[in-house]
Amino acid sequence: MSNCHQFNKRQVRVEHRSRTRMSSTTRRLKSGMKKAVSALLVGATLATSDVACRRQDTEEDLPKQVSLEGDLRTETKIAFVSDRDGNYEVYIVNPDGSDQKRLTRHPADDESPRWSPDGKRIAFVSSRDGNREIYVMNADGSEQRDLTNNAAEDLDPSWSPDGKMIAFCSYRGRAAYPEICVMNADGRRQKQLTDNLAVVDWHPCWSPNGNSIAFVSDRIGDYDIYVMNTDGSRQRNLSCHPGDEYEPSWSPDGTKIAFIGYAVPNAICVMYADGSEQKKLTNVTSRWPTTDGRSPSWSPDGKMIAFCAAWAGAGEICIMHADGSELRNLTNNPAMDYSPSWSPFLPSETE
Repeated sequence: MSNCHQFNKRQVRVEHRSRTRMSSTTRRLKSGMKKAVSALLVGATLATSDVACRRQDTEEDLPKQVSLEGDLRTETKIAFVSDRDGNYEVYIVNPDGSDQKRLTRHPADDESPRWSPDGKRIAFVSSRDGNREIYVMNADGSEQRDLTNNAAEDLDPSWSPDGKMIAFCSYRGRAAYPEICVMNADGRRQKQLTDNLAVVDWHPCWSPNGNSIAFVSDRIGDYDIYVMNTDGSRQRNLSCHPGDEYEPSWSPDGTKIAFIGYAVPNAICVMYADGSEQKKLTNVTSRWPTTDGRSPSWSPDGKMIAFCAAWAGAGEICIMHADGSELRNLTNNPAMDYSPSWSPFLPSETE
């Protein structure tokens, strides 16, 4: 297995070129995605140094519990993806790790859950119709339906802050590379925003003020965090770092962007919304020797970040304070748990 602690750009481009609109590729895509997720999260060192990297499951060896404020603990959920039941499905969990529930039940893979701003719906990606499409369901898992319904692959949903639109990436452009698109929340009026031949544009994330969309592009060589207006205009590079950066996630107040990058292993990082003061939040430690961070997602009060960490051959959902302190895991099993999405403060059952 090659060292995949960080994204290998050549491999990513090969994956983009290999995707077609033929339904006959579905089985290969599903198998490849499972292997790619595992490789990106785990890396070769887990295979060669399993004893040194094995997670200790005793209470004394786990990081101490994060202090959760009452509203955050009782009024929010974290959606995530797991293959603990045989294939990738969407689950939810309380921020203290309790009450883990499965929302989707389909033989195809369901991935990339993203909460709507009102907490009543979850957008996600599913391959149940032969290729990956953007779906939406109620927060309890009911009324699942296809929004994009396109022959091309559609990925990475991100809601606008008013809940009226969804940004996503799609392979429907002129070349075999993904482009950033938007659509109404009901799937109507799908529109492509970026149009760059032989360039990868993906991982869109709508800003809290509704005026901008952050995304990832390799248009100058490395993968960097970019931002643009919601009509696709004024595209500009924010991270400008010699390494690769991925998966931007705006803080709820719009002042900061969390992302992953900075060498081996991938670290959860943060910068101001103008790209300044970039810093790492997670580090490999003797207690967590293989913490390879992915998919940061802010709590609705901006005080905490959920993310996926890979160690001991599995991915786990973790949380930490927004300054990187008091890191702990919420899931703790041999399955691959990844792609967390922290909900807004949820409406009560009586509303």
